[in-house]
Amino acid sequence: MQLDSRVLALAASVGLGACGKDAVQQTGYAGDGRYEGQPPMCFQIDKEVRPSASTQHHLMALFNNTCRYAVSCDVTNTVNDNEQQVNVPANMNRNLLIAMNSDERSFDIDVFCSWTP
Repeated sequence: MQLDSRVLALAASVGLGACGKDAVQQTGYAGDGRYEGQPPMCFQIDKEVRPSASTQHHLMALFNNTCRYAVSCDVTNTVNDNEQQVNVPANMNRNLLIAMNSDERSFDIDVFCSWTP
């Protein structure tokens, strides 16, 4: 994959580092005006553990897209083997349920995104 001279990065918005990786990741130009890799800085990711009525928790990934374009991501997590997809339109927010009624109190996520600025 050829890297464009424009390198976009995700600030450390998910706990300690960007999804458990270095805070600055290179992004590859995929052709046809499309980029792939760690999302641009206008796309913030957070995670949340919400208590449920029992002693278990709901685990959520929170996406805030302040970009002028949609961003689509494949999301993996440390709780289960599920790979999920999320598409966040420009200037919108999305929440992604990672696990419901989980005994886990913390988790990490990893994202691989694509977008066309």
